[in-house]
Amino acid sequence: MLLDSAPAKRLSCVHLGVGFDKGHLPAGGDGRLRCVRHPLLPRMARKTPRSWEAAQAELRLHAARDFIYATLFGTLPWVAWQGWWVAALSTLLISEVALTLADFVVEDWVRKPLGGIYPGERVMHGLMGVVYGAMLANLSPTLRQWWNAPSELTVSPVPVPDTVRWCMLAMAAGVFLSGVRDLCAAVEVPRSAWPWSPSR
Repeated sequence: MLLDSAPAKRLSCVHLGVGFDKGHLPAGGDGRLRCVRHPLLPRMARKTPRSWEAAQAELRLHAARDFIYATLFGTLPWVAWQGWWVAALSTLLISEVALTLADFVVEDWVRKPLGGIYPGERVMHGLMGVVYGAMLANLSPTLRQWWNAPSELTVSPVPVPDTVRWCMLAMAAGVFLSGVRDLCAAVEVPRSAWPWSPSR
């Protein structure tokens, strides 16, 4: 079962991250253990050219989404996106929704040769959608407040323990590296699937 990166959650004008970096957990309804890692998808989906292209598309979608999460995790605990910067932040938030919806379609195609999407992954997708919706609802009042401020990115750490902000920054770095790895796997950069494959 694959766990995608979960979005950050704005908590009473405080950004707190809930993250599941793309890990691998055993799954399989047939009693066998199956571990699927996103960078291995292209190699597993080479049964047909179309499934190979779909696997590459899934990895590119995951990479794009990871870069959005890295931006959110890395900036919201430290920076206020004021004025017209709210439009840029809103574009990122809406883009994440569009990427996720596209990913649902692509994943269905890619995972057919692997036996389909595991039920646990579908449940995780649903939970992530609920968390992301709650985060957007909680962030909306802050966005309205920032919209009325002068246009600037201003350092404005949220009033939470420093540990939370630094954890978010560490999560931003981790999800950024995960995105780089997915992108490298999509274009078959050598060793981009390490340590799950000795050759890629």
